[in-house]
Amino acid sequence: MEKDKGFGPTVFLIGAALIPIVIIANKLEGPPNVPEPKKIEQRSTPVPRIANWQREARAKAEVEKLLKDSDSAKFTNLEVSTTSGAHVVCGAVNSRNSFGAMSGNQRFISGTVTVLEEQLGADEMNKIWSRVC
Repeated sequence: MEKDKGFGPTVFLIGAALIPIVIIANKLEGPPNVPEPKKIEQRSTPVPRIANWQREARAKAEVEKLLKDSDSAKFTNLEVSTTSGAHVVCGAVNSRNSFGAMSGNQRFISGTVTVLEEQLGADEMNKIWSRVC
């Protein structure tokens, strides 16, 4: 009489045949569902650069806020200076004082802050002027 071999060899053969099929099916399926990273949008137009005449116009407007009679302001010797990557406008302004007379040229510096020579005094203005203008 023959010895009963059971289902062992049959299961082994079926399992051995299924393993390559499962591997191939996984490869055909592609990578797992991973969302694509968000793309950084690039500007179609570059950021506009500020021209020196625009810096000068801003500086004039800031200086005029500090004057007694802004309508009488006469600007001279305007110059845009770049120190440490920052743009600064240096120049002089003459305007009417409280008595209605022209006060004479006084220097100013305008960047992130705007100051007149009369606010600082001549000595302090000379120090700052020599560094940034």
